[in-house]
Amino acid sequence: MSAGIIIGILAFLGFLAFIGYSIYNIESDTDCNSSGCVLPGGNWLKNKCTCSCNPGYEGVNCQTKKKHVSDLETACKDKTGKPCVDCLKTNITKNLSGSGTDVQKFKDDFISSITTINNICCQKNCSNTSGTACNKCVSDGMQQLEHIKDDTAYFMNDKGCFSFETTGQPQNFISKENICKADPKTLCIPNPCKNKGTCSIINEKQFKCTCPKGPPFFDGPTCSKSCKKEVSSGDCRKIKGTGNCKYYYNNNDVICSKTWMPGYDCAPSQFSANIGSDKCK
Repeated sequence: MSAGIIIGILAFLGFLAFIGYSIYNIESDTDCNSSGCVLPGGNWLKNKCTCSCNPGYEGVNCQTKKKHVSDLETACKDKTGKPCVDCLKTNITKNLSGSGTDVQKFKDDFISSITTINNICCQKNCSNTSGTACNKCVSDGMQQLEHIKDDTAYFMNDKGCFSFETTGQPQNFISKENICKADPKTLCIPNPCKNKGTCSIINEKQFKCTCPKGPPFFDGPTCSKSCKKEVSSGDCRKIKGTGNCKYYYNNNDVICSKTWMPGYDCAPSQFSANIGSDKCK
């Protein structure tokens, strides 16, 4: 077979491959332009050609409410007041009992759908109040639930309202955001400022932390970032107390550290190990 014939065959096969690839792309693009999502279950992501399910929904087209969320709603939706809360508590305790994949699935559903679950009873019991009364309704009397997630504790009160607290973070009262109207006073309750920082209200949605005068010194939006300050004379030797060395730096922005040098409590870090923290803003 001559080289010309071989080249011709290869060219023809390449042409067929190109046509097939083009048809595939057209069909794929057509599929990705037509959303199969079922509202309010999910939203169509064209760039990924898939349906992204909203919390509490599952299935290829997000057409099905997650089993555990649906079960809780079905069991308790027609109840009000204390009966609703007792129903919710009983079913949650039941689903958390034991071990295995079913329990883990419930925990996963609970975490991803906590706002939906929160509204089953809490909305009925607290939405007819406002201001301070509403905040009290959705946050008072929280009692911790059984273990759900290692680094997070989940709570529920006698109104069926939930909150959670992740290690190192302030407690999050879910209903204050989606049931109660904004009350600026609650922004500082509990105090979001760490390390004895003082919380003050800026507006209905913002607070400010004033960090305590050290040492030790802290900085950042919630006073959780340790930091160092410049010695007034720029000389590390002027620092009083070796325990304060790591919180200061000299006028060359060199950190002060404890030192072995005679007559010095602190010295620039080039004389000893760098043990300091970040500079304050």
